Amino acid sequence: MPIENPDPTFMQQALRVHALYQQIADIRDGQSVSETDSRRVNLNNVMMAANAAGATLRLLNWIRRSDKVVISQALDLSKPEYVAPVAEDLLRASRLFLLVEAQFQTETLFRNVLAAAGEAGNAKGYYNVARHVIACAGLTEPNRRLRILQVPALMRNSMHANGIHHGWKGSDTVEIIAGVEFRFEHGKRVQCGSWYHIVTALSASFEVVGEVLGSSAVKALVSVPDLYAEQAAGE
Repeated sequence: MPIENPDPTFMQQALRVHALYQQIADIRDGQSVSETDSRRVNLNNVMMAANAAGATLRLLNWIRRSDKVVISQALDLSKPEYVAPVAEDLLRASRLFLLVEAQFQTETLFRNVLAAAGEAGNAKGYYNVARHVIACAGLTEPNRRLRILQVPALMRNSMHANGIHHGWKGSDTVEIIAGVEFRFEHGKRVQCGSWYHIVTALSASFEVVGEVLGSSAVKALVSVPDLYAEQAAGE
């Protein structure tokens, strides 16, 4: 049964995204590492995506309250009625970018942690990388934490098929996070991709990221290099 959206306005959605931004900022600020360390770089990149998403939502909140003729002129649109579809495009693009960027940056962070710990091995794919980094960090309840990390990954994976879920060997997945149901049924469209679902899933995922980075094993790593950041700093 579909949930009732707790954030019916753009501003409420923006505030929820900002809470995610602040959560990640708190994790980043707890890292006493260099500016080119992956534990800062990758979290900074997710924060930038969250910041852009929040700005888009605030912009859409302003558009909704403003004169459509003025907005159409500002956007160089030929007709005021085109404002609504352009707003929908902005909404969809920023929502999905936040999801994808958060997933790519999380996977990069995990890979860099494993490499720094000498545990990279032959882990392929996000699922195996996440499983290995949880083990490397020595976290309890590894299966539960892995399932949490997998929820936003399943959302992202559905984008390969325009929103259709293809489960491993045709399997379905149903998870409950913070009282919110995430249902992925094989061969069916994913219907848990709202702002509320995405931010809820990412917030839970970054709780696990914070636990990984806060573990004694990972905190003991003097450096977790990010190759791109190091190359950019050297230019």
